[in-house]
Amino acid sequence: MLISVDMATDETLEPPIPVSEPRAPVRTVGRQRPADPAGENQIPILEPSDADSSTYYLGLPHQPLLVARSSSQRWDGQQGPRLQKVMCSLGEHPLIQAWKGEDPTSLKAQIKCLLRKKGVCWRAVSVYRIGFKNDSNKLVRTEVILFITIRYGTLFWHRGRSVALQCKKILENHGIHDVECEIKQPNRR
Repeated sequence: MLISVDMATDETLEPPIPVSEPRAPVRTVGRQRPADPAGENQIPILEPSDADSSTYYLGLPHQPLLVARSSSQRWDGQQGPRLQKVMCSLGEHPLIQAWKGEDPTSLKAQIKCLLRKKGVCWRAVSVYRIGFKNDSNKLVRTEVILFITIRYGTLFWHRGRSVALQCKKILENHGIHDVECEIKQPNRR
């Protein structure tokens, strides 16, 4: 299941992508507190290089570019075997119910309000379960991501990181602790 916020314009950045249920059970990241509480896998978050930005979404349709993310988990696209990302069914998740509200205190309204206040030129807000496949094409894990798709070149790392962290805080205020926020833009290749 995909969840999308009505876009600010009638234009579409990327067509909706139908997803199907996974055929076999996969291990999901379902934590109730932030991952890695000891900070062992966390490093100071640096602006991604152009190479990192362009390969972060390897495997996803249209291979968008990473602008910013809320996660402080280590990611180094240059080390080790690459896990390709795939879109999977969202399945059962507390975010589905939290997203349905329309009042000003709802999760959806607060995210949209934050984006307006910060002057983010967003095109879509979507929630996807992203899976990771190894070299054998086996799904090894999944995680739920709140994606904010922006107009190309309208937001950059430092301001984007701040927005992503504020979105993560809104999610946590609604009891959603296992979802990260990522801001992406279309690939202009």
